[in-house]
Amino acid sequence: MAYRNNDWEFLLRGNPNDLWSLSKSQSSHYFHIYDVPDHLLDCEVNDYRMKTIYCNNETDLEVVWQIGYELISLFNGAARFLDVNFRKMEIERLWHKEQDAEYRANKKLIGMLGKPSLPLHRIEEEMNRTKGDDRLAFLKLATENEDIYLLLKLFDLEPSWINNYKILETVESLAKREEIDLDVCKSTRKSFTNVANNFSISGFDSRHGFKQIVKENKTPVMNLDDSNVFIRDIAKSYVIKKYNKSSQKDASGA
Repeated sequence: MAYRNNDWEFLLRGNPNDLWSLSKSQSSHYFHIYDVPDHLLDCEVNDYRMKTIYCNNETDLEVVWQIGYELISLFNGAARFLDVNFRKMEIERLWHKEQDAEYRANKKLIGMLGKPSLPLHRIEEEMNRTKGDDRLAFLKLATENEDIYLLLKLFDLEPSWINNYKILETVESLAKREEIDLDVCKSTRKSFTNVANNFSISGFDSRHGFKQIVKENKTPVMNLDDSNVFIRDIAKSYVIKKYNKSSQKDASGA
């Protein structure tokens, strides 16, 4: 049985269509979403919940909340990595044995969840379970791989010049460590950093504060939507080259 001594259920809110789709798919034991129908009305009532094997045999309420927050963050980061317009999921409530559990705030801890308490063959089977959804595949990879973990946590942040710059620096640092050539267009990168660093262009979202303008800025100006595309393309390039795969779906099976 996948969920041993596990009576924890995270009640979720988000895009109903996406939650419905996940509830009908062969979802991951790491992040299993399901719909609870109303037996009296004999219909679905958009009561979506999530269980995870990371809560197996867990009795500490604080730990359970933080596990839930982390998994939601990783899933949202993976979804935003693939689609900047994805509507994030949130934990609405936590139930234990069908009863409301006391609320705990998100401590935003930093650290990978690691391998769950499963035999190796069950963990390998998990890869096959997630092949149909890149988001779940990336989530699984992020529990054990620092680079994917960092990328998903950063993409979980709201798109902005500051956060996009964080992703740029992280990807370039990872690429240098792994000796990967990202083959970034220098003029496009310069256009991005020109705006991200310039208070007179990006305002309070700039990496730097107000400075007296002493000369005209002649570098081409990039808008935020284009910067989102630029940053995602760089991150995807890293993932493809690091895992030696031709697509995100292929990379999930690395």
